[in-house]
Amino acid sequence: MFSIGRQNRIQFLHQKSNNFLIVALVLCISLVSSSFSFAQSSLIQDVDYNRDSRSLVLMLNSNGYAMGFRFSKRLDGYRSRLIDIDFSWVRHPKEQRIVSRYGSQSKFVYGKLNQLMLWRLGMGRQKEIYGKYAQEGLAINYYYTLGLSLGLLKPVYFDVVKLDEEGNTYIVTELFDSDKIYNSGQIYGGTSFFKGFDEMQAVLGGGAKFAFSFDINKKYRGVNTLEMGLAFDLFYKQMPLMAFSEAQYYVFTLFIAYRFGRKMEHSITN
Repeated sequence: MFSIGRQNRIQFLHQKSNNFLIVALVLCISLVSSSFSFAQSSLIQDVDYNRDSRSLVLMLNSNGYAMGFRFSKRLDGYRSRLIDIDFSWVRHPKEQRIVSRYGSQSKFVYGKLNQLMLWRLGMGRQKEIYGKYAQEGLAINYYYTLGLSLGLLKPVYFDVVKLDEEGNTYIVTELFDSDKIYNSGQIYGGTSFFKGFDEMQAVLGGGAKFAFSFDINKKYRGVNTLEMGLAFDLFYKQMPLMAFSEAQYYVFTLFIAYRFGRKMEHSITN
């Protein structure tokens, strides 16, 4: 059974990571606000930035991590239309991976009911608010998307130690049940990641995402940006993730991200 001190340290580190994302987002908003008026009056357009683009993104979230794909279509020198597809691995704030007392090498999360995997399909716009004046310069944009969210709930199984009538131990694989499993010492370990895929449930919802992006690219034909933002997904029913926590209808996420890809030739039409 894991110690209270270790549990508190894990919760402390998790809170620190969330605080870092919040502070980074506030600093990002302040920087963009201070440069907005200057950018609007002195932006110099370059034909090489009038391009559509395709890109991949890697995201570090306040509740896990994610990756995604974007198609961006230029509307004019300042605006683009976006289509985003994201996949997120969502962790509950109370998740703590521990090692079995039986020496099993398989770590597990005590009390976990389901693993949430989240797909997002969103459409939106990106607006340039600070232009790049040279190849080595910095451009600042903001963007938003609205669309569909699909939550996939995969049941989590455990190898549990049982006693027969003669006092001999044996192992069974079952879902977490607080009425049967009283403490972590009764769990031998986690099972295969693929166990439970055939029982997966889909929960439909909608979502929105907003972020600032910083274009640090030094090649006109490339995409190379850092992003900071937030996302909110709302579902039609509650999604139980942990046994001793209330199931929620929503997922709120802060994130920082790195996006990379390639720009393509395009003739702008309003």
